[in-house]
Amino acid sequence: MRPTSRRPASPSPSRQPASQGTDPRRRTVARHLAEPRRILEALERSEGELTDLFEQASIGLLFTTGRGRILRTNPALLSLLECRPEETVGRSLARFHSDRTVLPDLLSRLARRETLRNFQTVLRSRRGRLKEVLIDASALWQAGKLEHIRWFIRDITRRKQLEREVLAASERERRTFARELHDSLGQHLIGIAYLSNVVRHRLAEAGSPETAELARICRLLQQAIEETRRVSRGLSPVRPGPDGLATALAELAAHTRGVFGISCHLLCPQPVLVSDSEAATHLYRIAQEAVSNALRHGRARRVTIHLRQLGTRVTLRVTDNGIGISALSPRRKGLGLRVMQYRTGLLQGTLAVRPRRPTGTEVVCAARVATPSPPAA
Repeated sequence: MRPTSRRPASPSPSRQPASQGTDPRRRTVARHLAEPRRILEALERSEGELTDLFEQASIGLLFTTGRGRILRTNPALLSLLECRPEETVGRSLARFHSDRTVLPDLLSRLARRETLRNFQTVLRSRRGRLKEVLIDASALWQAGKLEHIRWFIRDITRRKQLEREVLAASERERRTFARELHDSLGQHLIGIAYLSNVVRHRLAEAGSPETAELARICRLLQQAIEETRRVSRGLSPVRPGPDGLATALAELAAHTRGVFGISCHLLCPQPVLVSDSEAATHLYRIAQEAVSNALRHGRARRVTIHLRQLGTRVTLRVTDNGIGISALSPRRKGLGLRVMQYRTGLLQGTLAVRPRRPTGTEVVCAARVATPSPPAA
């Protein structure tokens, strides 16, 4: 008999390897479905972290429209402005500025794609308290359209208060030293000069050959007296009294005319009365620096100091016919301009430095100052 041939049995489906039963297309579909979920989860985590950062930030953060309408604020800013969220969202940021002219200028600069860095200004809280702040701001643009403006606001009220106290102490020491220089050393020199003149007259009557030498000593003493007075006035240029500022500015103009030989005058059509001697000294120093800059950098031949007062607001304006200067920028490195900015900040005022037409520069400082109380009835 022939052997019967048998075909090998095909393996049953249950015995196939597991790897051969997985469809690659299903794995691809699963990956494509999982990828958007991972992206969405990552975006949600990122948004949550940004929200936490916005809410927990120690400085004031807010978003506004291009016209200054508030879109969103964080708790730090609400604490600074002493108000609730519903009192800010939808309102104009201008209502919190003590000077309503500041915000339009900032918005126009941001609309020109400028970035604000350490801009110093004063905000007014809902309770009426003035808060000195530094502002950083930039605009977000999408497809050439301004979407919103991001503001970063730091409260520097306490720091400015300490700076004012330190500067006030320094000014008091300067005034004390100037008074001692004038009243003590000056009087001693005057007494010595008087006695020297008496002796000189006696020697002259006696025909002594030492008369000429003593006359020379008297002239040197007189020069020392004048130098003492000059230094005393430089240390404390503003005399006590409400009209001390106008008097000091008139003396500054006269001194400039006499020393530099240019036209320099004070225009003060109405009396300007400032009872705060420290504020008066700040305004004087700003005018002094502006006149100095006009002479040194502007090479001006005519300088005019304008002084006006409307209620408690005093405006100091210094104009010249020099070569001019570009608009004041926070990046400017000149020490004199930084000092003027610093003193204006202590006054909680505003400072503008801008070119004039056809030539020259204009420096304008405006601030609210204490005025004398009206006499009692």
